[in-house]
Amino acid sequence: DVPAELSGTWRTQEARYKNKFLKFEESYVTVSVGEDQVPKVELILHIESRREGPGTTYIIDARDQSGNHDRITVMYDSQNGGELRMQNPRQVLWKKDI
Repeated sequence: DVPAELSGTWRTQEARYKNKFLKFEESYVTVSVGEDQVPKVELILHIESRREGPGTTYIIDARDQSGNHDRITVMYDSQNGGELRMQNPRQVLWKKDI
């Protein structure tokens, strides 16, 4: 299951990701951060977590409806109500919808 701190929809103010999001729920992640117009829903197969300084890195192995495997790495920090950064691009800050 998805850790409680990741659960929900995440968005960024970064202009290049306008109208894009990440959504974590129970056993699924919906990814809308690439060039595709349609968000991609993936079944989460495994989540590994590592404490790193003030935050936690989550490595998420998932599979889409076509059977393609994907690995998503995010860094979560509880400061400022919770912040998320994807491994690539690392500098983009994501905040959870309230």
